[in-house]
Amino acid sequence: MYAATKLAEWAKQHPGVAARHLGVPVTGWLPFDQWERTDDPRNVFFPDKARSDLIESIRESVQRGRSMIRVLGRPGFGKTRAAMESVREEGLRQRVLYLRDATDLNAEFI
Repeated sequence: MYAATKLAEWAKQHPGVAARHLGVPVTGWLPFDQWERTDDPRNVFFPDKARSDLIESIRESVQRGRSMIRVLGRPGFGKTRAAMESVREEGLRQRVLYLRDATDLNAEFI
């Protein structure tokens, strides 16, 4: 038996699972398994030093429980793919939701 605050805390740490199984309203947001099936990761991924550093930085932020991570960079650098690769591992993939277009951001969800 879990109290509502414990469940809410868990759902905040695992938004992908909460979205799928608890009916959390997440219009525009995609759990990892749906995100990886989109056309975003269509190129072969080459993790050079800069991308590897970005991946590690994102991974650490997710592990620390940051509620939102924004990745900035030049077009074609591989920001989206680096973000995807950084949370691909089991245990992290359940903790993220992907929003393709920031104009769809609903501040009430955060």
